[in-house]
Amino acid sequence: MNSLREALLEIGAWCVTAPPDGPSPLDYALVSAGGLLVAFAFAKAVRHTLFPGETERSHIKWRVLEDEERE
Repeated sequence: MNSLREALLEIGAWCVTAPPDGPSPLDYALVSAGGLLVAFAFAKAVRHTLFPGETERSHIKWRVLEDEERE
C-alpha cells in the first residue's frame, strides 16, 4: 500500500503531464468556446441584474410592491 505522500505525488504527476506534441487545435478551440460562453453568461447576468426590464405595471413585482404600501 502506498503512503499518502506517494499517492499525492502520483496524482500530481498525472495531472500536470501534457501530451508530447503540446495542445492540439481542438484543445484551443474547446477552451476558447468555453471562455466565450462564460464571458457571455457573465455579461448577461450583469445586464439583467442592473437593468431587469420589468417596467410594465402588470408585472407581479408591482402587485407585491403595491400590497406592501397599502399596509
